[in-house]
Amino acid sequence: MKKWLSEGMGDGFRVLKVLVVVAIPVCILLFHVWNQFRITELGYEVAQQTRDHRELIEERRKLSIEATFQGRSERVLTVAKERFGLEPLEPEQVIQIDETAFGGASEEQASLDLRTRE
Repeated sequence: MKKWLSEGMGDGFRVLKVLVVVAIPVCILLFHVWNQFRITELGYEVAQQTRDHRELIEERRKLSIEATFQGRSERVLTVAKERFGLEPLEPEQVIQIDETAFGGASEEQASLDLRTRE
């Protein structure tokens, strides 16, 4: 029985040695594959972020151009006509006020005088 146990332990020890010799390289290989997978995955993420960044820069450029265009006086006139139905003033629509009618009063006093007359 002793002989059988000592022989059995020898076989078990050999099996354990083989498992260790095989398991260590397999673990290293699996770690390497996982590491390469993560590197590739992060590379795709960086590429996506770069695309998003370029798209945002392009959108900012377009918005800047549009803001410049929207601020032009011709554009303001067009929007005033289309959206609000406003038309340019005709000369007969302009009412001129004579300053002397208010006794040489300042603009602030003149506006107050107009309110009191109504």
